[in-house]
Amino acid sequence: MKITKERLKQIIKEELENVVGEADDLDPIARLVQHHAQKGIRIIDSGNAKDDDPESLKVLREVLENILEYDKNEMVDYLNDYAKYIKTPVLRRQLTSIALIFKNS
Repeated sequence: MKITKERLKQIIKEELENVVGEADDLDPIARLVQHHAQKGIRIIDSGNAKDDDPESLKVLREVLENILEYDKNEMVDYLNDYAKYIKTPVLRRQLTSIALIFKNS
């Protein structure tokens, strides 16, 4: 199925509105964490992390969906350790970015 440029722009606009709407209740740090978590979820859902273990990706996706519910101090080590086993560089970067944000906030 081919998507026109206009439809793609509309989809992106709707997604941005959804993200901004969801993030309005969050402080700037939480918003940034949420942003990186959503990017990680999109990477997993798109199939771009095909070199990584599917079961591990399922667990990681669940963690990313609920990232703000976890203790940030515990998540720093967890995410950095988990990132060592992720083969997809762009996904690994999302994990280390979230860990860095948590560590410095």
